[in-house]
Amino acid sequence: MESERNTVSPKGQLDRILFCIHKMVLLALAVLVAVSMVLLSVTAVYILLSDQGGDQTVRATQDAGRALDVTLSSGLLTRSLVETTLGFYGVADGISLYKAEDLVLQTRANGRRYLCDAKQHCTPIL
Repeated sequence: MESERNTVSPKGQLDRILFCIHKMVLLALAVLVAVSMVLLSVTAVYILLSDQGGDQTVRATQDAGRALDVTLSSGLLTRSLVETTLGFYGVADGISLYKAEDLVLQTRANGRRYLCDAKQHCTPIL
């Protein structure tokens, strides 16, 4: 009679095995999510730091002409359109320029372009 109490039915053994497998799968998924978050954070920091380094180095400079007019477009984001003797430049921020001031177009090492005045006050181009 005691041997009957200690024996486990095959269905009970299968349930225990499935429960253990289920726990292992959930643990593996939790570890996978944690590792993915760490890798995503490291990648984001790397991209941010490498991008900032290239923003300081001027790769090319070219004449953008003399300032003729600045049109400010305000709203959720402030933008400006700068008209020069050589063309139009949309800039990301509001900008203050003197009439007929010489402007320079700078291309940085990371590929971004900036419109700069004579005092090297630079504004990113859209």
